[in-house]
Amino acid sequence: MRPIYKYLIIFLILGTIAWIIYFVVSKTTPTEEQGNTTISTSTTNTLIEELDNNEQTPTDVVEIENNETGDGGNYSESAVIKTSFTELQKVSDVPAQSYWYYEENNRIFYITENGEIKKVIDGKSEKIALNPLNNVSMIKPNRGGSSVLIKFATNSGTIWGIFSSMDEKITPLNSSITDAVWDFNNQDIVALWDQGGTTSVVSLSSLKSYSDKTVIIPKLKLFDVDIFKKSRDELLFVEKFGNEYATSIWQYNLKTKLFSTIRSGLLDFSLNPELSVYFFYSKNDGFVIGNNSFENIVPTTKKTLPEKCSSLVTTAFCFVPKTDISLFNWITNLSFTDDLLYVYDTYSQTEDQVQISDIKNIPIDAKNIIVTQPSLYFINKYDNFIYALK
Repeated sequence: MRPIYKYLIIFLILGTIAWIIYFVVSKTTPTEEQGNTTISTSTTNTLIEELDNNEQTPTDVVEIENNETGDGGNYSESAVIKTSFTELQKVSDVPAQSYWYYEENNRIFYITENGEIKKVIDGKSEKIALNPLNNVSMIKPNRGGSSVLIKFATNSGTIWGIFSSMDEKITPLNSSITDAVWDFNNQDIVALWDQGGTTSVVSLSSLKSYSDKTVIIPKLKLFDVDIFKKSRDELLFVEKFGNEYATSIWQYNLKTKLFSTIRSGLLDFSLNPELSVYFFYSKNDGFVIGNNSFENIVPTTKKTLPEKCSSLVTTAFCFVPKTDISLFNWITNLSFTDDLLYVYDTYSQTEDQVQISDIKNIPIDAKNIIVTQPSLYFINKYDNFIYALK
């Protein structure tokens, strides 16, 4: 055989082997970059962190998967949020001092002015078989309303308890708890714990029936504050509201164990923190729709109070008084308002008035707003009945 043929055969054999190796490697190794569609590991982590920090998908119809943005995956279907209403209905059969929405059964529970707990089924109110609660001063439902923290009075003093919307029973908590909020997992509790005049911050696990506490901050050197869970690793402490009293806001990082001042010198400050939006008001800044870093995320031209607002996904609703309003006078019922309803899109950053065709000249001074997929609920301060816009 001639030498040139030997070289050609060797060349063909080597070329075939090289092609086979390239084919196998290309099929088993993921491409690191393919146009603009490849997402690196660091980018994926960044996106996860952004979602964890409550940034929502910018659409009006949002698929919310079974994660911590809902109560145990209750948001399993598309969340279609109505931005127009044609009907105003009275929901409660008597005045209510507070209420919540139990998402799993699409049901309203409310506490009457004499402390009875009722639920609404097919438009009719039914009393829960519990003794009336005395002097209910605060309720804090978890996401989805399956469990509710309730502060009420007993013969031995004021305590917190947990009402189960599923079992329709209330479980008293330790009397040392002076304030409590739901943790980010929607099941455990973070609480202020007073023992002999010393206040600590503790965590109470649902797996241990909230009986054993884990100390987070041994000695809290802040007084007369409300506690909020800002994120998985951050707590907020807000000085309680007082007329013409300057309020400060502090943040505590659970990882670094450090306090930092967020804001100070806020006059007539009010805060309504929700999962995706923070509503807050002060004489310093006016009314703001912002994020959990207190940064404005939606331009607002109207003045209202956080107590008149609520949100779901990227849509926020606020009842806006037609005239100027004093936070102190409104909270203490020294004044009432006549409201219009506005809708805010946190993605497109728009503000629009909502037209309600079936208002029938009923004056509305709204508080305790709850937005659901089909309806918007509120308590009207003029008669304290619960109403629904549908």
